[in-house]
Amino acid sequence: MMPTYHPSYLLRPSAQQGEAKKQAWDDLQAVMKELGLPPKRG
Repeated sequence: MMPTYHPSYLLRPSAQQGEAKKQAWDDLQAVMKELGLPPKRG
């Protein structure tokens, strides 16, 4: 289980949107690595 941002939060305009998207992408990459899936470029 990996806690991360809800997708609707990532779509809302805010001052933190860019950083939140980066953190969510990093979370997704960590999950993919744990599952043994190849990394994607983003």
